[in-house]
Amino acid sequence: MRTRLAAGIAGAILIAAAILAFSLGGHQVVVGTDTAAPLLPAANLPAGVKRCQPISLVPPGATRVGLVTSSLTGRPGRLHVSIVGLQGESVGGTGPVAPAGFVIRLESKTRALHPARICLTYSGPGELTLAGEAKRLPRAIHGAPKGGVASVVFLRPGLVSWASRRHQIADRYANSQVKPFGAWTLWVAALAAIGAALMALCWVVLRP
Repeated sequence: MRTRLAAGIAGAILIAAAILAFSLGGHQVVVGTDTAAPLLPAANLPAGVKRCQPISLVPPGATRVGLVTSSLTGRPGRLHVSIVGLQGESVGGTGPVAPAGFVIRLESKTRALHPARICLTYSGPGELTLAGEAKRLPRAIHGAPKGGVASVVFLRPGLVSWASRRHQIADRYANSQVKPFGAWTLWVAALAAIGAALMALCWVVLRP
């Protein structure tokens, strides 16, 4: 009995500590995306070839862009990113490519642009393929073939935790629900999960 009680309490403490660490841990602040998720190989970038794709909205204040590598041949090279608005205003940056996700630091903060395009040039050697979605571009831009759209995430300086954004998370959850369901269902689900965990702990401790 005492052994099971100690084991159950220890397990509950470990689970609670893991949840707390994840909730309070710092995450990069995402201020916008190009709405393409990194689901599959989408944008092939041979060395020296510039590929551009449209972006409906560039958020202001971003200092870095995040991309995801789908595949890479040869040793990792460098990728140049250029964001250009309709009036020719632009901001860019160059950084090393990594086999998984990587971040390119921009030379200055972005301005709000609507719409815009982002151009990617890989220095090589070999070929870089970025992950994204199989959305079709409206036309070939700067020689880029019609096809997939690379996933692009805009980041700003600083870190944020999930716990500090709990109200925004609840609001977004509520907006995705149909009436009469709303933010209250999120807290009900959280309480139900806590109740289920307590019931499981009691079952482990009190079972014959």
